[in-house]
Amino acid sequence: MNPRLSQAVVDAAMASDRLKASAEYLNIWREDVSDFVPLDVVEDNTDFETYERPPQPHVQYWAYFDGATGVPGGSSFTMAITHRQGDDVVHDLIRERKPRFVARDVIAEFAQTLKSYNISEIAGDQFAHQLFADEWQRNGVRAIEGEFDTSENYRRLLMMLMGRRVKMLNSATLRQQLTSLERHVLPSGHEVIRRPQVASAHDDVATSVAGALVRAGAKRTLFGADAVWLGYDPSPSTPDAAARAAQEESDANFRWRLSQYMRSIGVPNGF
Repeated sequence: MNPRLSQAVVDAAMASDRLKASAEYLNIWREDVSDFVPLDVVEDNTDFETYERPPQPHVQYWAYFDGATGVPGGSSFTMAITHRQGDDVVHDLIRERKPRFVARDVIAEFAQTLKSYNISEIAGDQFAHQLFADEWQRNGVRAIEGEFDTSENYRRLLMMLMGRRVKMLNSATLRQQLTSLERHVLPSGHEVIRRPQVASAHDDVATSVAGALVRAGAKRTLFGADAVWLGYDPSPSTPDAAARAAQEESDANFRWRLSQYMRSIGVPNGF
C-alpha cells in the first residue's frame, strides 16, 4: 500500500519476525497474540473505596517484589503485600519507585514497611532474587525465589480473577498494566503472558501484585482447593435431598466456570 517502502525493509522484517511483519506489512491478522484479561474482570475484583490497608494484628501477610537497578528510563522497583480472608485473597499495599533511584535505598525503605506488617520474607523472580538478595538480608529480610515465574503468576491470577476471589486496591496503574498484558504463542508452541513489546509498556506493578496474590493463595491445586476460586464447594455430598441439589448446582456452576477458564487459556474442548 506504500509504493515508496523498500521491499528490502519488508524482507528484513519478515526474516526477523514473520508473524509480526505479516501483520505490519501484509495486513494479515495475528493469531499468535491475544488480550489476556478484560477490564471488566479486573474492575469486578477491585475495591474502589480502598487505596491501602494498614497492618492488622494476628494476620499473616505475604510480599512480592520486582527489582530494578534504577537507571534512567528503566523499570520501576515495586513491592506488593497481600493476605487471605476466608476464601478471598486481599491486596493490602503497593509501593513503586520510578527511576532514577538507588536500589539500596529503596530496599531499606521497603524493608521497614515489611516489618510494620510483621513480614520477614519476600519473594521475587529469579533475576530479582539473585540480584538483590544480599541487600534485603542486610536489612533483616530474607529474599527467596518465587515458586512460579511471572508468566505463570499471571496465568494463576487470571483463574482467581475469574472466580471473583480477589480484592485489589484502587490503582489506575495496576488496572492499566493488567489489562495491557498479552498472551503470546511462541513459534515453539509455548504460551507466555507478558507486557506489550514496546518501549513505553511496563508491568512492574502488575508483576508484584500478581506475585503477592498468588503467594497468598499458594498450595492450591486445580481440582483441590483451587476449585474454590471458581465458585465450587468441594464439601462431600450428604444423603439430604436439599444438600444434594445444592451440591449438584455447585458442581454445574464449577464446570461452567472451569470451561470458561480453559477456553480463555486456549483449551476449548476440555483437557
